[in-house]
Formats: sequence, C-alpha cells, structure tokens
Amino acid sequence: MQRFKNSKPIGISVVIAALLFLLLSWDLYASDNKQNLLIGAYYYDGWTGTNSSSEDWAIGAPRMLTKRMNFEFPDREPIWGWRDDDLSIMERQIDLASKNGIDYFVFCWYWTRKDGKFDEEGCMDNPRHVGLNLFMKAKNRERMKFAVIICNHEGSKVRGKKEWEQGIDFLATHYLGDKQYLNIEGEPYISFFQANEAAPFLTDMNSVLAKHGLNNMYAVACNYRDKTFDLAAWYNNTFEGGNEKISKDYQELVDRTKQAWKKHPKDYVVSPTCLVGWDKRPWFDNDNYVYYEQRTPEKFLGHLKDAIDFLYEKDDKVKLLQIYAWNELGEGGYLVPTKGDPKGKYLKQVKKAKKYARKKGSIIKRVLGL
Repeated sequence: MQRFKNSKPIGISVVIAALLFLLLSWDLYASDNKQNLLIGAYYYDGWTGTNSSSEDWAIGAPRMLTKRMNFEFPDREPIWGWRDDDLSIMERQIDLASKNGIDYFVFCWYWTRKDGKFDEEGCMDNPRHVGLNLFMKAKNRERMKFAVIICNHEGSKVRGKKEWEQGIDFLATHYLGDKQYLNIEGEPYISFFQANEAAPFLTDMNSVLAKHGLNNMYAVACNYRDKTFDLAAWYNNTFEGGNEKISKDYQELVDRTKQAWKKHPKDYVVSPTCLVGWDKRPWFDNDNYVYYEQRTPEKFLGHLKDAIDFLYEKDDKVKLLQIYAWNELGEGGYLVPTKGDPKGKYLKQVKKAKKYARKKGSIIKRVLGL
C-alpha cells in the first residue's frame, strides 16, 4: 500500500474549498430530492385492446399476446392475468412498484394518425395509452410520479415541426401540468425513443410548452448522443447482431450494458438503464435472435448496484436510474410478479438497491460532516 511518506501537507484552505464544493454540490440536488436518486421503470401498454387472431385461444386476449407466448411462455403471465386494462389492477401495480422502491413510471406514448393528420380523439382512446389514462384515475397515484417517452419509431413516426408541436400540445393539455408528472429541476421530463428525429424541433416544442405556462422540457435522448438534450439514456441495450439463434448468459448483457454507460463523454449527464432481461422469442415463430438466459435476481441486483455506483461516481446533480422494464413481457424485460415469479423476486431487488443507494448517500454525508 502506498504510504505517501514524502508528500507535502495539503493546505487547510484547499481542504476547506474542496469540502465546500462538495457540500454545495450535494445541497443543490438534495434540496429537490432527499435521496439524491430516483428509480423509474418503463411501462409498455401491450396488454389491453383486442387481439388480431381469430383462433379460440385469443378470445378475450389483449392486443400483444401471441399464441407462442400463451402456450410456450406461460410463466410470463402476470399474477392478475394477461390483461391489465382495469383500474384496480393499475392501483395494484402502483402499490407494488412504490413499495419496492420505484419512484416513477415512464409510459410509452404514441403519436396517433388518422387520414394523414393527428387524431386527438384517437390518441386519447388508443389502446396503447390505456395504462397512462388509468394511472391518471388511480386513487393511489400520489405514491408515484409518471412521465412519458415518445415512441417515434416505425408505425408511430412524427414528421416535421407541426406534428411535433401537435404532439407536445396534446401532452401538455392532458398530462404535463399534473402535480404527479415528473419534473427535474422544475422542467417536465420528456423522453424521445428516436431522439435524432426530435432534436431539430426541441425549441419549437418548448415554445408550445410556454403557451401552456410550463417551463422548457427536461429533454431525454434515448440511444443518441447530443448536448442539445439534458440527459442521455436508453430504452434498452440488447447488443443483437446477425440473424441466427444465439443464447447468451444474462451476465454478458449486464457487463456490456455497464460498458455502454461509460462511453459517453464525462460532461454528459447520463441515466443508466438496467435490463431485467432480453428474450423476445415469444413475438416470433422462430428463434433467430440473440436472447439471454441464466438470469437470477442476484445478478439483477448486481446490475442495479453497478448503475448506482456509476451515478455516484459522477458529479451530476441529477441521478436517474431507469429500468427496462415494468412489463415488457414479450421481450423478456419485466418486473411485474408473474406465474413464474409470483413473489416478485426481481421487483424486490429494486428495494434492496434503494437501500444500497441510501447507504452510499449516508457515507457521503458522513464525509462532509452533515
């Protein structure tokens, strides 16, 4: 061990200056968030609506349930059943999430088109937005915050300035001003699935928010590196490649994801995404995809701890950890208690991670004498 035998004494003024800097940095964020960390989970609304299959098994089935998922992956069925389009189920999910350390849901939101134009009524009634609207009605929703990720991928593309403005106007009208909507440093959190397509229109969208009396958005870029945004994040990281069946160990997914967090320059504010899993075989009739097996609750907890360590090693005031996902049942990323995990062992790891984060925060406060 290096003893620094011949090192010169550090001036007391330098020590005081360093401690003051740390103290001020802590207070700037602690005033907004006493835990200095928020954990969110992506909420995918595929378990409502009408299934397109005409086969008997699909009678009463939700929109995204597949025959293969139903018969070959029955362990993924939530303990309340495949459907979740019921207010009591949403309230149950809020209780489960909040009791286990999840601070907010990020609901997938889709720009809705009819006859080539934005369809406001259709957007509100879109089966992919049922969960979001049930959350708004839940009697226990004060237990969590919520936000949206605009899923502007194929099938829900947003084209040009006018359409981005229409989408933000809709969100501002119905959600962004709600007291439970997630604000970071006073700005409404809005995430973009394909952020590169939204980047040219952020100023225009902020102008719309101003008309609603709202501050500029806290803009989150998924899988895109651009300082125009406030936060760099991911929806998921799957490291797929090729077109053949490849089964890998979940730990490889954990390790590669950890490396992805560190690839951003140090001056970027980064929100690490932790994947509960990745295995989308139920969506398809073949297995020509990368999928990860041998996952365990313990490995997932290690993944969460890695993300917490990453956040506390950085000087960023904003510390957001996001989980893929609450209910991506078809793609293998889910925290909800299921028939295969009725006691919610994976969900309970989030609560353990929160305890680990509080411990790190306490260590920092002891160092600063707080």
